[in-house]
Amino acid sequence: METTAYLTTLGESGDPDALFRLGYRLAFGRKRPRPTQWKKIVALWNKSTDHGNNRAPFLLGVTYDHAEGVKRNYKLAFDYYKIAADRGNLTAQYNLALMYRDGAGVQKDLSRSALLLEDVAKKGEPESQLNYGYALFHGRGVAQDQKKGVWFYRASAKQGNRMACYNLGLCYKLGHGVKKSKALAIRWFTKAADTGHRKARSQLKELKAA
Repeated sequence: METTAYLTTLGESGDPDALFRLGYRLAFGRKRPRPTQWKKIVALWNKSTDHGNNRAPFLLGVTYDHAEGVKRNYKLAFDYYKIAADRGNLTAQYNLALMYRDGAGVQKDLSRSALLLEDVAKKGEPESQLNYGYALFHGRGVAQDQKKGVWFYRASAKQGNRMACYNLGLCYKLGHGVKKSKALAIRWFTKAADTGHRKARSQLKELKAA
């Protein structure tokens, strides 16, 4: 493991990974449970971003999105997520989709949101699969297709996403997008309940009492 002094030397030469890691240590180091040097952290990550790193702009986006040590600024969060997404960061692309969906830092655009979600969902990211499934299921920014929505719910659920498991349970309980099946509804509600999903527990209780 490189020392901070060694990373500092690399950072002074413009090494993007070293600059990122120096900021990361200040923000998340084990001896720093509550970081205080946010100006330095932001400055290091900005330099790392300027030198082509894709993780630094993502964390800068998170910083401004969630007001971590800085004043919340959705426009800056959007801009940094966009840089990271353009450099291949899938989580940044997912966050951009949510910002388009909610109109945070950018004009609301459900179609653009759905396109971004679809791209990341097809690459296997479970939260994107869940949210793209929801967009399909309810026709939000994309033509409504409940069967296809169920497909993406299932893909996400198979990766352990508890909300996707719960949504699948509802689909099988109500027969939306799939053939109604009490057994499969119980199966997916159970998977969600096992992760602590309270509504899934209530659904299980209702189904088992019927």
